[in-house]
Amino acid sequence: MFELIGSEASYLRSLGVAVNHFYKSQELKQTLSQTEHHILFSKIQHVMVASEKFLTDLESRLGENVLISQVGDVILQHCKHFQTLYVPYVTNMMYQENTNAFSTPRNKLESDPVCQRKTLKSFLVLPFQRITRIKLLLEVNV
Repeated sequence: MFELIGSEASYLRSLGVAVNHFYKSQELKQTLSQTEHHILFSKIQHVMVASEKFLTDLESRLGENVLISQVGDVILQHCKHFQTLYVPYVTNMMYQENTNAFSTPRNKLESDPVCQRKTLKSFLVLPFQRITRIKLLLEVNV
């Protein structure tokens, strides 16, 4: 349970960089069309809100009893919402990988210390990676 909460908190911090630094960037919004911006970020702000809610629910469960480590019901409660957010996100990954029309502003944003030397692409693949990580964390703790 602690690993799941810790990894979700770390994931949420990285999503925060993706949303607050890249998604909300005026430079990117001016460089990309509305459609390109929408496809590139594929509702990442909604993914972040879902992650915040998931983390809050996990922390609430932990607060109920530190010795209880069962979180399957919490995960199941969030699965349907995750599916509606993650399926379109993963579907748009090919566009995310093939978009080079905005390399100058992207490079400038990536050089900011808040990114910790990570690329925009590394932030955009986080939701896809998170799906597999949750599964692995659950398998290890069963």
